[in-house]
Amino acid sequence: MPDINNSSNTSGLDADATVSKHGRRAWMVVAGSAAALSVSVVPLFMSTSGVFLKPISDEFGWSRGAISAGVAIGGLLSVLVQPMVGSAIDKWGVRRVVPVGVILMALNLAALAVTPAVLGVYVLLVALLAVTGGPQNPVSYVKTVARWVDRRRGLAIGLAVTGVAIGQAVIPQYAQYLVGLFGWRAGYFGLAALLLIVALPCVLGLVRDPKPGEVPGTTVHPLAADQATQKLTGISVRSALRNRTFWLLASSVLLATMVIVGTTIHAVPLLTDNGWSPAEAAGSLAALGMASIAGRIFAGLLYDRFHAPKVGAIVFAVACLGIVFLASGTAPIFALITIGFAAGAETDLIAFLASRYFGLHSYSQLTGYLFGAAGIGTGLGPVVLGTAFDVNGTYTSVLFLFAGALLIAAALLLFLPKTYPFPTGSKATESGNVSMTS
Repeated sequence: MPDINNSSNTSGLDADATVSKHGRRAWMVVAGSAAALSVSVVPLFMSTSGVFLKPISDEFGWSRGAISAGVAIGGLLSVLVQPMVGSAIDKWGVRRVVPVGVILMALNLAALAVTPAVLGVYVLLVALLAVTGGPQNPVSYVKTVARWVDRRRGLAIGLAVTGVAIGQAVIPQYAQYLVGLFGWRAGYFGLAALLLIVALPCVLGLVRDPKPGEVPGTTVHPLAADQATQKLTGISVRSALRNRTFWLLASSVLLATMVIVGTTIHAVPLLTDNGWSPAEAAGSLAALGMASIAGRIFAGLLYDRFHAPKVGAIVFAVACLGIVFLASGTAPIFALITIGFAAGAETDLIAFLASRYFGLHSYSQLTGYLFGAAGIGTGLGPVVLGTAFDVNGTYTSVLFLFAGALLIAAALLLFLPKTYPFPTGSKATESGNVSMTS
């Protein structure tokens, strides 16, 4: 007669082994995503733009506002590109999309290294990074992480996008070293090489979507081979775009990104205008990057424990104070720390709230739209600051306006629903009628 107890114990051990194996695999995906995102568009290009701004301006005689025009155009392009990238990730998976983007982005950076003395060519190449670098952004990785991790999703997403912050802390120093020793053209070649060396092995070796049944407790196939029969919980894109929750979140993201990215890009020239050496100014970005790491990890933990929009609102309000300090020339390092923390918390906030308010059914496409809103802010911020400097010879007045914009971004978060339609462990099915207005 079969030993029922022994059979039950064996089954339990098998289940425990499955869970343990899933846990190891899931956190490997998180680690691989973090490493790949350390050379994503923000740390590799946005965070190093200040290092290149003055050398390029000095060589060609272009104004800071004109040089920033490519970022503005790229920000507008990202509104179209990011949802397309998200849709491609939803349809084909991360490994079929991201490696192509990595190679194209590396070629784009190499092309910047051979830019002629024609402003239009430089602006076009910078704007093109929104297209070539589209797949090498958090939107490509966070859905994969979200599929692997549910209960500790805020922490997992926070750890994954910590790679962006690590890149922000380290890559500007690397770029400044290359620019100082070999010139700005060598700097862009060096960034292209770093992208290929770091990102490709990670996305081809560590980051992948879960196979059918690989995630314990799931009743759906997380990534069907042809994607045609995939059934993930969540609402449709059309339903989300008709709901005020999406637009409140998108508006907050746009304003916050405008302030954070604009200030980050102009931080180095702002500090050198105030007497700092280029090396010292670039070094100050390490404080911003380290704060961004802390923002991603601690905000991720807090999002799992408390109402995420309220946490985000507090973080933005503190960063608003930092912007005021920066405008008044008081404690610039403290100011950059608050901005960096907000930058880290914001990326997590987009990824986390998209999964809790809209589910995973159209997650990549919806986060693509939200990162598209961030792209508009990314384009506006540097141009507004650069143009203000060209006109007034100082950043002071516009920074005070930016502080007000960040305060509005914080206030918008407080109008988001108090409950999540798709909380931890949600088994809801796709529906276009989920209420998110409470």
